[in-house]
Amino acid sequence: MLTIEAKIYFKKQEDGGFHKNGVSGMQTSFSVTDDLIMCKVIGKGDLSDFVLGKEYEVSIELPYGEMFEAEIQKGYKFHLNIGGKEFANGVVL
Repeated sequence: MLTIEAKIYFKKQEDGGFHKNGVSGMQTSFSVTDDLIMCKVIGKGDLSDFVLGKEYEVSIELPYGEMFEAEIQKGYKFHLNIGGKEFANGVVL
């Protein structure tokens, strides 16, 4: 498993995001090259909710991330998806 630190922005509903906040521990898809791989987004400290329209520093666990370790480096830009919907953008710290 590859674990990274990242800064992510949760889109507002009017910008194509969800209609409700995200939660720490949510499992979603992470974009890498032309693929989507499974990941888990974990808030720092006691952060449990991700309010739409705000930016957060998080840990992201990528169970299959080792095969993409060369691409997922500091400064790598990505997006998070659920069900084909892109709801957040981020950058690796």
